[in-house]
Amino acid sequence: MYHLDIQPKAIKALDIKRSIDALRKQEIDGFFYVVGVPAKVLEEQILPEDNFQVLPLALPTQPNDEFLSKIYANGVLPANTYDWQTEPVNTLKVKSYLFTFADENCNYITPVAKLITENLAWLQENGDPVWKQVDPKDLSQLNSQRVSSCAVM
Repeated sequence: MYHLDIQPKAIKALDIKRSIDALRKQEIDGFFYVVGVPAKVLEEQILPEDNFQVLPLALPTQPNDEFLSKIYANGVLPANTYDWQTEPVNTLKVKSYLFTFADENCNYITPVAKLITENLAWLQENGDPVWKQVDPKDLSQLNSQRVSSCAVM
């Protein structure tokens, strides 16, 4: 949020349904929600008469941060993705990754990374549509100290 030069007066941690309700009751001015598209909860919980809008977001260029640019990308939420969202909106696409602590214990992380790698084709065929966008080569091509040796795919 701060990379986008947004300076909120206050930050509340609410689950998505509570956030929608709080926005509807004007208890908050807006919320951030990171989710694969289309999000069932946004389809089911927000109505056209709510008059909610998805605000455009763009990531400022980070020329010296190859890692950040691999995680976030500018994208477009197509018009009518949701019944209540009739115009296309410039927004951010966020890729999915397995994150670990700097002092990682590979005994716990590597088995999870292997399960994902070994079953990626099945997940892409049978799992959430977001799995279709997972490409293990994205991070393996980075020369970055931020990439965990535990999650080598």
